[in-house]
Amino acid sequence: MEIRKGRLEKILKKQTDDRQALRELVQKTKAQTTQRHKEMKENLQDRLTRMRVIMEKLEAIMQRCQAQLTYSSTARVYIEETLVANMNITLCGQVIAVIHEVFNVCILPKRRRGSYIVPLEEIQAEERRDEESDDDEPRPSRRAS
Repeated sequence: MEIRKGRLEKILKKQTDDRQALRELVQKTKAQTTQRHKEMKENLQDRLTRMRVIMEKLEAIMQRCQAQLTYSSTARVYIEETLVANMNITLCGQVIAVIHEVFNVCILPKRRRGSYIVPLEEIQAEERRDEESDDDEPRPSRRAS
């Protein structure tokens, strides 16, 4: 998805540059234009037409991909070192802004106590409790048939 977004941005930049070049060629008077200028104008017009078609197809593909994208509701990001500030993390389709530098945290897909960023010790203790409770439950025995 990110690759396609990058491609679309490059095409948009190229299209903007071509439009500017075409404007400059169109503004020239008849006496200022040479055969080369006329050829450049035709090439730019053709290229702009092709780019518009490519952009429409690329946008349609990106919309289809975005619609088909699925996320795991149990995804988590564990950070055992420092997580720097001024960044955005996309987790389960949710954009999470990291405003402050944090250390030893877990990023969750759903808010907990008003924040997506929770201390790692809390999550690890919760996971240990879950494992212990799973061990305490009796497992059904298998009978040989």
